Amino acid sequence: MPLSRSLLRRCLLGSVLFSCATTGVHAFDLTRLQDLLATTPEGGWVKASLGTWSDVWPSPRYDGDVGSIVYAWGSMAWDSQRAQLILWGGGHANYAGNEVYTWSGQTGFWARGSLPSTYQPGTSWIVGNGAPQSSHTYDNSLYLPLSDRYVTFGGAAWNSGGNFDSAAGREGPWLWNPALADPNRVGGQDFTGLNAAALGSNSWTSRRGAITGTLPPTFVEAATGYRAEGGKDVVYIAADTGASGFPSLYRYEFNLSGNDVVERVGVMGLGQAAYQGTATVDSTRGWFVRTLWPGSASNDLSVWDLSLNNAASPGANESFAVRLQRPDGSDYDIVGAGGVGSDAGLNWDEGTGHYFLFQGATITEVIPATNPDGTPASIWTAIDRPCTTAACASSAGQGVHGHWIAVPELDAFIALSAFEGDSRDVDVWLYQIAAEVPEPGAALMFLPGLGLVAWVVRRRTRKAASAA
Repeated sequence: MPLSRSLLRRCLLGSVLFSCATTGVHAFDLTRLQDLLATTPEGGWVKASLGTWSDVWPSPRYDGDVGSIVYAWGSMAWDSQRAQLILWGGGHANYAGNEVYTWSGQTGFWARGSLPSTYQPGTSWIVGNGAPQSSHTYDNSLYLPLSDRYVTFGGAAWNSGGNFDSAAGREGPWLWNPALADPNRVGGQDFTGLNAAALGSNSWTSRRGAITGTLPPTFVEAATGYRAEGGKDVVYIAADTGASGFPSLYRYEFNLSGNDVVERVGVMGLGQAAYQGTATVDSTRGWFVRTLWPGSASNDLSVWDLSLNNAASPGANESFAVRLQRPDGSDYDIVGAGGVGSDAGLNWDEGTGHYFLFQGATITEVIPATNPDGTPASIWTAIDRPCTTAACASSAGQGVHGHWIAVPELDAFIALSAFEGDSRDVDVWLYQIAAEVPEPGAALMFLPGLGLVAWVVRRRTRKAASAA
């Protein structure tokens, strides 16, 4: 099976998580999504979902609004092995159900991955402790491709508003195995569901007791980014120590056959403050980039250099403050879907080497700059990318949070629109990237060798297809 243009480019860039020989043959078919993108102009959106999300809601289910899984401080993950989204959440005072949902890129339809668990009477603990409590997930959900697991670090768990826990103490992070998805089984053990007769899939696993190091005190309002390192799934987490507004950076390395390793590897520098927000890992430059709280001393982003993640003194690794400006030199403010910059989605695109903000109704391309010594410059350029199609995705009024994901194998982004209460539905959209074409000298700084050729071919081919 020949390699796709996107995969070939990724092989040339040296950023494929597995060998090209391995990933050349997929267990899934991207043709449907690729066809949708082929007729979508740069800077345009195309709706990719069919059917209705509520068609797969469980019965019985908990009181409360299932839609809060989407609109209440939530996130999702892209399962690159199966070309599917994994959606899970709820939490705190919104929705108690901990059922899992998936959306298939191959078919366009939603499915249910598990039934909801039941809680011990008078507590916020799951019966059998075989699955996590529902939780606001902020930007704390990811897919681990090497381990083939969905991971949630949680945030504000149902009823307690704190970390995952049980009678035994703090729990998690929790891993869910997509291979064990079953719409008619509860995620934990047999007979532990809201449907008391349902068998269990045992698809969830808590990493409690399998961790070396110390977890952040809380995952409330934390933000994460993924990178494969040394054949391991590694998640970087900017997490606070109790609503101080000055989160530290943690490195969490997964090892399913033994203990996971957690290290505190950085602190936030001066002139920066962060509560809610989103983050991403720039694998080319080796940076972790996080949005800041609006009005944070005129700064918009924090950037940590991940090459310092093994520094003898983590306090020596302070984040760099970045201010966004428009091409004309005027200040750029991250507004966000609800008028608050903290609810905007941020992700890095490996094809362009740039960052893209989805603020609920608008897309902004963020072009990074470096100092002569390779450190992040203090001012980066922000360029609005107006929607070029008649229909455009929007989560305005509800926030984006972690519902904005770069999908390298599609050379595009995937996002959720706002939850519609009347139809009880949420749409899945693809965004066709529109970006600045860098000068050859600048491009060579992040596109080694033939990677530049592949990148140019991709740009020209896509433009030709759009104009046809």
